[in-house]
Amino acid sequence: MKTLEPLIPTEIKFGRNMEYRFKWTPLTDSLTGGKSTGEIIQHDHYVEFCGTIKSVNNSSWSMLRSHKLEQDLSEVKFIEIKLRTDGRPVAFEIEFNPGVQQEKYGYMIRMHKNTWKTIKLPINHFKRVLFHNIIPGEIDKENLKKVLRYNFSISDGIVGNYSIDVEYIKFL
Repeated sequence: MKTLEPLIPTEIKFGRNMEYRFKWTPLTDSLTGGKSTGEIIQHDHYVEFCGTIKSVNNSSWSMLRSHKLEQDLSEVKFIEIKLRTDGRPVAFEIEFNPGVQQEKYGYMIRMHKNTWKTIKLPINHFKRVLFHNIIPGEIDKENLKKVLRYNFSISDGIVGNYSIDVEYIKFL
């Protein structure tokens, strides 16, 4: 039986015309006994991810998570994202392991409140992350050949409402 080659993505567009294969869903700390919320609101050319972070049972996080789709980012040098936040730090994460609580690669994004911005994230500046904490060592480029999904993660420990708007992700 022939195995499928991983997708080499060029762009993920958000909004009402988003491709189904790049569908996104909210995931919250309710998996670990928390009470945070997250909801997706579709707009014409972007998606809004909003909710409330609540600190319960030492758990306070929420994420916008893409569906699983095997991808190869080994030749990608930069990830460009157009987004707007409420001023909270947001982590953009690359998952290459099947479980949400396993190691992934992350990049912390800090932006001014309520301002659309296009940011360019160098792949070689991503950090190894486990349970929302940076772990020592360089990223392993081999793992970029087997990317499974992406996350926009809110886990800064600040309780209250949050909002992130995303228009696109480009792989350069």
